[in-house]
Amino acid sequence: MPFLVLSIGTICAFLPEAQQAIEKPSLWRAMRDFDTTGTFLLLGSISSLLLAFSNRTAFLYEWSDSRVWGLLVSFGLLTVLFLGFEARLAKNPIVPLYLFRGQTLPCVFLSNFTLSVAAQTFVSD
Repeated sequence: MPFLVLSIGTICAFLPEAQQAIEKPSLWRAMRDFDTTGTFLLLGSISSLLLAFSNRTAFLYEWSDSRVWGLLVSFGLLTVLFLGFEARLAKNPIVPLYLFRGQTLPCVFLSNFTLSVAAQTFVSD
């Protein structure tokens, strides 16, 4: 229970208030402005990382196996491409990089951590 209270307190103290939406775009405009390239780069990056860890743990391949490190290298390359594209070329980025500045993200991480700890304490023996 203390972790839950700490999490709620962190959210209430540090989460900024929501801004009012100016106008809702039409469906056609929203689909046209959707960041398809960023979406596929992010999807490829995360998929490569998950497949690399799955090959290591589920199929018991060694870290030196080309299937594992090849996927890890592709994860790194796709992540760099994704960040570069989102920072410079994306008109309407799927992950705006300004989200990683300030105190919002660390507060969300702290909140998720405390909620995870609280959930584990309820599940533990």
